[in-house]
Amino acid sequence: MNQVIDFSTLTWVKNELDETLKEARQSLEAYVEDTSDTAQPGFLAAHLHQVYGTLQMVELYGAALLAEEMEQVAKAIADGSVTRQDDACEVLMRAILQLPDYLDRLIAGCQDIPLVLLPVLNDLRAVRGENLLSENIMFSPDLGAVLPESVSAYTVDGDLGADTRELRHRFQIGLLGWFRGGEKEKASLEILSGVLDTLYGLCHASSVTRLWWVAAGIADAIRSDSLNGSVSVKRLMGQVDRQIKRLVDHGEQALANEPATDLIKNLLFYVAQSDGGGERVDAIQSTYRLQELLPGEEEMAAARESLSGQNADLFATVAVAVKEELGRLKDQLDIALRNGFEDADALQTMMQTLGSLGDTLGMLSLGEARTVIVTRVSELDAYVQAGDAPPDTVLMDVASTLLFVESSVESMGSGRSVGLSGDSVDERLAKSEFNQVMDVVLQEAIADLARAKEAIVAYTKGDEGSGELAEVPQWFNQVKGGLLLLEETRAASIIDAAAKYIEDKLIPGNVEVQEKELDFLADAICGLEYYLESRRENRMYGDSAMNVAEKGIETLGYPVQGDVSDQSDRQTEDVPENDAVLPSFDLEYDSAADVADEGAAAVEAEEMESGVEPEVIDEPQAIDETETSFEGEEVSVGDDLSGMEHIDVPAEPTAETEALPTEEIDSGLTIMGE
Repeated sequence: MNQVIDFSTLTWVKNELDETLKEARQSLEAYVEDTSDTAQPGFLAAHLHQVYGTLQMVELYGAALLAEEMEQVAKAIADGSVTRQDDACEVLMRAILQLPDYLDRLIAGCQDIPLVLLPVLNDLRAVRGENLLSENIMFSPDLGAVLPESVSAYTVDGDLGADTRELRHRFQIGLLGWFRGGEKEKASLEILSGVLDTLYGLCHASSVTRLWWVAAGIADAIRSDSLNGSVSVKRLMGQVDRQIKRLVDHGEQALANEPATDLIKNLLFYVAQSDGGGERVDAIQSTYRLQELLPGEEEMAAARESLSGQNADLFATVAVAVKEELGRLKDQLDIALRNGFEDADALQTMMQTLGSLGDTLGMLSLGEARTVIVTRVSELDAYVQAGDAPPDTVLMDVASTLLFVESSVESMGSGRSVGLSGDSVDERLAKSEFNQVMDVVLQEAIADLARAKEAIVAYTKGDEGSGELAEVPQWFNQVKGGLLLLEETRAASIIDAAAKYIEDKLIPGNVEVQEKELDFLADAICGLEYYLESRRENRMYGDSAMNVAEKGIETLGYPVQGDVSDQSDRQTEDVPENDAVLPSFDLEYDSAADVADEGAAAVEAEEMESGVEPEVIDEPQAIDETETSFEGEEVSVGDDLSGMEHIDVPAEPTAETEALPTEEIDSGLTIMGE
């Protein structure tokens, strides 16, 4: 199954699916209580058929297969063809309860692993007397994947029509030697690989070439001991021999018209299980993304645990009781911090309450929280055994633990990890609280985007409420601030660019806006809204929506900047330009003394005209050129200055001077000129 499918469409129909499954469960319960009511199995089958159609519509084929088997069991109960009705009703009830949990797991953004439904599927088929399904029934690789160029361009010399009979004879010899085993097993597998190499070098149709290439990968994997040559694999290679016979009898076109799709799929299933096996096996696994289609043991364990009945309804019910227990523990701890645990019985009661709380958390699969609780109970028990009262530091640790447990309970059912085992309680508490803050911020951001969409729609329709458009930039600025708080700089840049466009083009109203531009703006806002919803619901898929949003706003001529956290307000003050041109002077002086004399004469003449006597200034004392003070050190002319600190004047501009903006340099020159 393609793992890049976005299951967000499931959220649109999830409530209806839950309601329909609830009605199906009620019909089954009514029939179990009164088996004479033969109308209930018919109602049950109708409800399950509706569920099956809905799951087919949203392309959840694994869940749809389960719904189909459930419907078949309901029909079998209705027509009385089931011999053990009690077992059939029990299995059907279990399937009805597990299907919503499976769908909740997909909505939470987890990988779709239909293989986890295989046990209940086989139980449903067993009560009807049908053959059981194998694991590869849930294995759906993309058989339309483009073959590597090294495979499609590979050719060998020969005539397909004349050589196929001889090639099949050699293939059968290798197949027989492999079946017999012994010393010639490796050589026989090498013969199989050679024949299949020649076949896909002689054939031209991609569907036929694919079969020989994948079969050659099976032979390579078995020869390298990375795949066990089981009975099932030997049967598949026997079917490959039958396809070679079809090639001999009817030619390549017959295989191309009716490709052996099921055979290729089954061969790929075993190639996916191979660990290594050579370049060809690696190329096959990469082409069909086989490692993504077969989950690992940890993923399978997590998927099975999600079907254990720990769903959102259970978490909501248990959370109420856990919070009440936490409230009582907080009261006891508050009294202890104020007065101290002088009564050993009170401490013992608190330890028992903490222990029962830890057991409850363990049943809810909150292992991190339970571990911390058990640690605190052990610390308190050590003081009880010693007959001492626990210090305030230990009680404060217990208080932090209770806060962490409360945050963990708040996060139950959200699909988020509360913390990593290597983190301290404070770090895990901080992460949990950050998740709660993120939920609030995202909720407010989505609400502001919804208000902005309504204002823009009203503007496009020319309604009276279009006056709210002036408030949209402010709403977007609030959204940007929240996104920067969550370090979502890319999303903040997109919303900032959208606000600029609305301020420049829509609010003034003096520019005619094309309908296509409004479509691009809608793409940007809706794409960002979808991304925020995916973050809030902890879905894996959202980058594609961000790409659409970014492309839409850039098409409007407002490129998205990488970081808007340091940007100032968009409203800038107009700085008047200084258009006055300083007059140029073309004065020549023989020396600096002439400049000084002329300047002094001008000042003296001005003072005499104004009637002010010139101030007598004492003659400056002569500077002793033989001794000069330089940064607190005495330096004499002729001294060796090689050991003194000096200031280097760079001949070339430094990084600091190059980094100065042109506007700042011009401004500095203007001030110096003034």
